[in-house]
Amino acid sequence: MAVKNLGFLIVCFLIVVSPLTRGGVHAWAQTLIQILVVLGLILVVVKQLQREPRRRKSGRRGDRQALEGQEGQGAQKSQKPQEAQRSQKNQSPASGSRSPDSAFTGIRDGLAPGRHFWWVIGPVAALGVWSTVMSPHPALAIQGLIMLATYLGFFYLVVVSVRSRKEQRALVWVVVGTAVFLCVIGLLKRFDILVFHWWDYTEELGSKFYGLSLTGVYVNRNHMAGFLEMAIPMMLGMFLTRSRSPEARIGMICLALFLVVCQALTLSRGGWTGTAVAMVFMAVVLLLKKGFVHKRLVGTLLGAVVVIGLIVMASTPVNAGSGLRYCSYWGVKYRVLLDVDKRWGSI
Repeated sequence: MAVKNLGFLIVCFLIVVSPLTRGGVHAWAQTLIQILVVLGLILVVVKQLQREPRRRKSGRRGDRQALEGQEGQGAQKSQKPQEAQRSQKNQSPASGSRSPDSAFTGIRDGLAPGRHFWWVIGPVAALGVWSTVMSPHPALAIQGLIMLATYLGFFYLVVVSVRSRKEQRALVWVVVGTAVFLCVIGLLKRFDILVFHWWDYTEELGSKFYGLSLTGVYVNRNHMAGFLEMAIPMMLGMFLTRSRSPEARIGMICLALFLVVCQALTLSRGGWTGTAVAMVFMAVVLLLKKGFVHKRLVGTLLGAVVVIGLIVMASTPVNAGSGLRYCSYWGVKYRVLLDVDKRWGSI
């Protein structure tokens, strides 16, 4: 798997390296991500092009052996069936010899994902193009559209390169392992134990920018929370969908609790909401699955997560008076927008 599927290696490398490049927000980091995505797409296409001639050769070899076997059987029986088989061989083309149209169809089927893929990528691409056209800052909008196309290309690369169950499990562990590393770096920075200069942004942003939140290698705590809200459901999915030894289950539970605690320390309401929605969605899917036998365990975990989430949200300083503060902020923004609309004559 690690040698044959180079596209899968590019996917894993991008997941690990992208956050380590100072959050992937600088121009050089975005350029590196774009180069790797394009390289992965090229490798996937080249692999499919190399696979198609092999299928055609194997098909021709199998048809040749089948025809030779039929000729041998016909020679033992009688001369007349032998002549009939030879004439049929000359008249009908071998099934392994494909026309260019059939070869193109095989390549297309290997690279074309299901229609559910287009249900995801279509609206996102349309929204990105519309936002770019309507933006008052064309240069920044085009730059954002290029990065959106890069992320959609990465999504396509994951869909077409991660095929087997073994690769899916390996990808989950890559995401979880990267999340654990980011959490360790964030905890060391959060409690001033060890601050790595490569991921220290106090010179640009000031020492009070982070506050009490856990940011890891990122500048924005919401980015750290976004990575964790992807890793936590994957970790719980691996715990619930496979039978493991008690020691492995205990280790996975401790690892999931560690990620949940780090998610709480990010003090990101968006991250909390995204994690809760993802876990509820996963629980609903597992509870509705007929062959799933751990439904009671899923219900217990879901209830425990809701209770712990409410306790954490009630005890963290990010919620102290935040409701009134954000309501006043949105009120001011609404009045500013009304004033702008009146000046432009749209009201």
